[in-house]
Amino acid sequence: MTEKKAKSERPKVQVLYKQKTSGSKRNISPAQLKRKQEAQARATKTSPLMKWKKSDSFFYRGLYKIINGVWIGVVAVGSFIAWLISFLLF
Repeated sequence: MTEKKAKSERPKVQVLYKQKTSGSKRNISPAQLKRKQEAQARATKTSPLMKWKKSDSFFYRGLYKIINGVWIGVVAVGSFIAWLISFLLF
């Protein structure tokens, strides 16, 4: 009985703002729901290279390492050329 009395004696707090919620699926239009589902499907998709990286096959893991090494080399050379051009132009 004292608990009920203690709860009722608490001062009431005025709410200054309410948190906005996205709502339930009932409030989302079918087009928005479809776009949301497609975005979730794209987010969970893995690329073939990531599958090759974790593959049990030596061939696919080796191919991944070759492609990855070549790509790192291309990026390094491109970055160096961009660095040189920045010194020449500025």
